[in-house]
Amino acid sequence: MAEGIARKLIHETYPDCGIEVSSAGLNTFNGSPASQNAIDVCREIGVDLMFHRSQRLNAEIAEGKEEEVAIRLSTAPAATQLPKLSPD
Repeated sequence: MAEGIARKLIHETYPDCGIEVSSAGLNTFNGSPASQNAIDVCREIGVDLMFHRSQRLNAEIAEGKEEEVAIRLSTAPAATQLPKLSPD
């Protein structure tokens, strides 16, 4: 949900900014679809999650990213396990 909503907000506000939005989680399996509830709720606000697939966060995904944002503070401590995502 966060990826879809962020993408929509950024591209509506700054249509030609070139910002890419992606998401990855610490408590997920690669390739899982969004839940039907998430799909339904996001559809109501114009966000399509039908083709969204989860990806598990790892150092390779984080490499080369300019910014990382922890959406859930409860998962932020786990991010310190990945050197590229350690809070400074």
